[in-house]
Formats: sequence, structure tokens, C-alpha cells
Amino acid sequence: MEFEERFTEISIENRKAKIRHIEATERKFKKILIFIPGLGSFADIYKPLMRKLKNLEYRFISVDLLGFGGSRFIDTPKFSFQIFSLALAEWVKLNSFDKFDVFATSFGAGVTFGLFELIPNSFDKIILSAPAGFGKKVWWAYRVASFPIVNRFFAYLTINSFVDENSIQRSYKYLFHDSSVINQELITDALSFRKSKHSRRTYQYILDKFISLSGVPDWILEIIDSLCTNINEANIPVLVLWGELDDIVPAEYFDFVVNKLNAKGILIPEAKHLPYYEKVDQVSKEIEQFLI
Repeated sequence: MEFEERFTEISIENRKAKIRHIEATERKFKKILIFIPGLGSFADIYKPLMRKLKNLEYRFISVDLLGFGGSRFIDTPKFSFQIFSLALAEWVKLNSFDKFDVFATSFGAGVTFGLFELIPNSFDKIILSAPAGFGKKVWWAYRVASFPIVNRFFAYLTINSFVDENSIQRSYKYLFHDSSVINQELITDALSFRKSKHSRRTYQYILDKFISLSGVPDWILEIIDSLCTNINEANIPVLVLWGELDDIVPAEYFDFVVNKLNAKGILIPEAKHLPYYEKVDQVSKEIEQFLI
């Protein structure tokens, strides 16, 4: 399966930006499945999953969140709580994606809930992988990095010009139970974006505003709770996937999220934060059954 890279110039809150997405080529289907990555991630992380889902009659489109991957402000950055969802809503509008399903991971799940609030009639089905924002607990390193000085240091270590393949591989070991799945394609893709300094400011903003030393702030939990009510009232089918060993967004919230969203839930054994990558065969089968 080949992928084509595209850019869409948007205008949000009096700022110009460009949103990058990749699309699997030669898939002339009416249905659309949009993939939304998590904090600091990029559209290409979903390539193995899209390949496994090749028998689904869908267009596959994976997008970089504003400030990550190849998506960035053209003008001086101006961040806000809703900016990530607003950017995707404008991107959806300009690309005429009238109706679609969504697969979203971690922080991207919260962005997806915000997107639903803006354009609810565009959603058909939602798939969530380790969705953030349902409980206070979050990875210890993110909590420590919520301190202003540590915040800058953490972002600098994560995104800088001297990042190499070894540091990329070490960082991904926190996300996988089986580190042997960290292949050259993943390392190469990650390396190209981890050197993009525009992402550093985005990282700092999210760690500062969306996470505290005690974990996820109460006001975010309240917003997510309210948005879940809206999704339930719209009767949107939801599938929740979670690696049973996940400690980035702890798997202990799995049952709570499934019940909260009246969702179908699949707990993936021997997987951590990215089960769709680590256990791509099992996850792809679950997605096919859910979407068909």
C-alpha cells in the first residue's frame, strides 16, 4: 500500500496554518476512515494498521495534529484549549469530508471529542485507543514535565536536531511491551519529525495546560464527561481498544470508559500504549468486525 502526502492551508483564530495528512492511494471508495494520532505522534504511525485493513472498502486518511508532524502554524503560533479540534474541523471542511469514521489514540481522542462537538453530523462511528481524559492518572514523566522548567527541558530532549535512531528506539520502548516491533520504518518516520523544532512549543503548551503534578486536571475531566454525554445522545457506535499493560494512560480506566460511552470494549493482552501497532493483527480484525 502506497501513501500520498498532502497539505491543506487553513485559517483559525486569525492565524494561518497548514495541516498535513497522508492518504492511501488508489482507494476510490465512498466511506472514509480518518486516523488521529496522540501527543507528539504523527500520521505515519498508522501505516501498518492501514495496510492490515486493506480489505475494508474505505478511503484511509491519517492526519497530523496541529503542531506535530508536518502540521504547523504559518503565522506566529497561538494556542488555546480548542485549537487542535478547530484546526481539524477547518481541515475537514476544506477537504469536503462530509461523513466519516474516526480512529483516535490517547490525546487524539480528546481532540476527537472536541471535533464531534463542532461537527457532530459528520461522524458515523468512533474507535478509541487508550483515550486520555477519563481519569487523573497519567504517565509519571508527563506529570513531572508539567513543571515549567522541566517542561522546557523535556520538550527539548524529545524534539531537537541531535535526535538519532538510538534515542528514538529508546523512547518507543516506553510505549511497547514487545520492543521488537520497533522497526526501521517507524524509526525513520519518527526521526524526520522529532527534528522539527516547531513541535517543541506545542509539546510545552500541552504539558503545561493539560497535565499537572497530580495528573489530568479536574476541569478537563469535566469537559470530557460532558462531551461523552453528547456522543451517547447521538447514538454514535464506539469501540474502545486498550493495551492491558498500558501505563501511559493506565488500562485501569478501561471498564469505566467502556461503560461511560456504552461502547464495545477490547482489552488487548501483552500490549502497552499502542496496541494497534504492537498487536496489529488482532486489532485489525476487531476493527473490521466493528466497521463492517
